[in-house]
Amino acid sequence: MTQKKPMTEAQLRQQKNRNAVGEYQEKTQGVPGAGAFLAPAGAGGPVPDDPAGLDDLDARAERLAALTAQGYVPAQALPSRIDPRRVEHVAQWWEEEFLAAPNREDGSGVPAFPDDYTPSRRRGHAHGGRSLDGNRRGHRMGYQIGGVAFRMPSKTSVRAYLAEQDPVVTVPVSWEDVDGKTRAGHVLVERLGTGGYRVTPVEKDLGDAGIRVAEAVNSELEGRRPAFGGYAKTGNLLADAKARMMAEATARGSALIPVRSTWVKGVTATPDGGVAIVTKKPTKAGVDTYWREGTIEDFQAIVSAQAPGAVATHLLRNHPAFDGVGACERCGRYRSAKVPHHCPDTLATPKVPEGPKETNLAQGRVAREIARRKQARAARAKEQIAPIVAAAAQAAAAAQTDTQRPNRPRRVPRRQT
Repeated sequence: MTQKKPMTEAQLRQQKNRNAVGEYQEKTQGVPGAGAFLAPAGAGGPVPDDPAGLDDLDARAERLAALTAQGYVPAQALPSRIDPRRVEHVAQWWEEEFLAAPNREDGSGVPAFPDDYTPSRRRGHAHGGRSLDGNRRGHRMGYQIGGVAFRMPSKTSVRAYLAEQDPVVTVPVSWEDVDGKTRAGHVLVERLGTGGYRVTPVEKDLGDAGIRVAEAVNSELEGRRPAFGGYAKTGNLLADAKARMMAEATARGSALIPVRSTWVKGVTATPDGGVAIVTKKPTKAGVDTYWREGTIEDFQAIVSAQAPGAVATHLLRNHPAFDGVGACERCGRYRSAKVPHHCPDTLATPKVPEGPKETNLAQGRVAREIARRKQARAARAKEQIAPIVAAAAQAAAAAQTDTQRPNRPRRVPRRQT
């Protein structure tokens, strides 16, 4: 009789995960979509069911209540204890992101990035968690740029979704900022007509933290690094974001503002310090646009002057030339020659598809179910701890009563003679 070989450590771990998944599926049998988002006990590692430990916080409790009671809940960046540098706790990571996402009961709004968007979309792959549709969950990647470590669906899958599905999507991301705080939230990613991307934080109250993570995601999608391939080339994400917005405004160009003058048709200014003066009649050489270096104040002085021609003449005579380009044949805007020109419609925000989105509806149902489960668990915990709290309060009151009693003088027994 042959004796079985002892299982290796890896085999024991796999068996433990299979047992945990099987037990969990038995418990949740008949619950719609339960196995798609709830983490089986023991299968995700040492992270507790509520990895952020936030159920006792007012903000978390209010959001859970709003998810179950209101038709719309805006996005909110939630604190997290899941390290974005590590790959474990997939189910808990997606659960946090579902709770933090904007939630509309009718499923309208910007499409949410599906949790199973991969090229193969294989079914039945339960290890690491299943998607809402039963497919294999999409691959998440960890990145680190400019002091911000973050984890999101792989940039390859995000690029593919924007090219194949919708030109705008909300993407889940968890990040550790330069201050050491870890959050779970979302960014809005738009695919521009120029081939680039625009990324903005969905949660508008994050301040500099939101700008940093959005610029980090933007840099990764475009394959650049702030210190080398960025716009500011300083390694500072805030400076890079500001420089990128300036470059985008410069590339868009400026429209001509007409003025009342005998010889000046109109003027315009570029964000990078150029002022264009367009005459009503071109010269014999066909020149009708004169570029000079100037500020926005110089531009405003010509537009608001009673005699715009006189102010324009002063600018032409006293300011050095500027390297600018005439009106674009497509959009008619004037622009600087320092950056490639992109017509405004190629930089415009893509139109959001109307009507309900299946992904939004599915993730909304999951978020509300998670909220109800957490509220029920919090209520049970409150019931269990209530007698302990009452006993502690009673003991404290009794101790306080004892301390408030007046100290009576001690009676000394008489000595018998």
